[in-house]
Amino acid sequence: MASAADPPAAGPDKDWARYLSAQMRVTPLVPLLLFADLFTLGANADLGAVFPCLVAFGLLAFFRAPRWLCYTALVVAICILAFVFVFSLSIGPEDARADRDDQLEIAARGLLLGSNPWRTPIPSGNPNSTGPSSVLVALPALLLFDRINELTFLFYLVLFAILLLADVRKRNDTFPVLALLFVGGWFGLGHTLALGLDDLYYGYLALALAWWLVERGQFTGAGVCLAFAALSRLSYGFPVAGFVLWYLHDRRFTRQGLAHLGLGAAAGAALIAVPFLVLPRGGPADVWEVNPFWYSILGQGWPHTNGLLRALDVAFDSAMERVGYEPMATLKVVLALGALTYVSRSLARIDLAHPFWHLAAGGFVACFAVYIPDLLFDYMPFFVVPAFLAIAHSSRSSRPTVE
Repeated sequence: MASAADPPAAGPDKDWARYLSAQMRVTPLVPLLLFADLFTLGANADLGAVFPCLVAFGLLAFFRAPRWLCYTALVVAICILAFVFVFSLSIGPEDARADRDDQLEIAARGLLLGSNPWRTPIPSGNPNSTGPSSVLVALPALLLFDRINELTFLFYLVLFAILLLADVRKRNDTFPVLALLFVGGWFGLGHTLALGLDDLYYGYLALALAWWLVERGQFTGAGVCLAFAALSRLSYGFPVAGFVLWYLHDRRFTRQGLAHLGLGAAAGAALIAVPFLVLPRGGPADVWEVNPFWYSILGQGWPHTNGLLRALDVAFDSAMERVGYEPMATLKVVLALGALTYVSRSLARIDLAHPFWHLAAGGFVACFAVYIPDLLFDYMPFFVVPAFLAIAHSSRSSRPTVE
């Protein structure tokens, strides 16, 4: 594979056409991921249509084709793969292994029927942990298609549009690496696609929009987006905290901006709550009694997969027997937020222009320090998705490329 020099630096928002018409820089990671993906997909008949797209990408990169042609091959591969998983594989036999998409659809149908969305029985018997903002965003898809598959496919289109636009804006050639990681199903992404766990990550688009609005001084609108993310699932409280910590350490921080952010969040939370207080026949009292925010697994122990986690679990259980569940659950949250604050202060020294590494840190804390899911791959993308956004918005690398 080969590459040619990029156009002279002229600012991240200029010369998009020159950047896309230039030859793609091929970093060493690109051929490694490409070969791994080809090996994996070559044995998967269901994803056979993705294989030639990757072959085309490799040939275009090798023969020094313009960047836009290489990226087009990757975009087609992403669309085909997401389409096959969302509309075929995730609703096949694998669907019985997970009920995340079922929980969202059942909750949304319950609201449309005038009942408490979280009282509607789930076939698996699991509590419905879907947040109210996720229920609201699913309503149009249910009304139009009677399912959320189209909404999930749109989620992936928007996510990769953001990643692609960030690559072009920053001119950092990150899109090929991120696209190949997704197509190969790395870091739990393939697991998420196969089991239909995608709605767990809708909230990150709201946080990306919140950053876009902060960049333009629209703090009230950004606060609404923060409320949407926080109310989409209980675990989003930690990425939202990461976003706020990013802004507190940002050099553009103002008290007025923070106040408008808080007002927007309060107004957004109130607006999101209205349908759930008005539509259910049981009224606000019923929703207050049964809702996803009373269901918490903060007391879930660490898995005994190694000595450190085993020691933590034993110490936690011993303390919980003495002082009770609530104090220990509160302690876990306080310690997790303390760790997140420390990481955010460390990231502040880099003077990041975006909050996505803070969101990734919040997602990591939610997964491992507080909830500790035994099913690692179910929740790994909770910090991988914001990490993708962070990488896409990174500054252009000065490292040498493969000649």
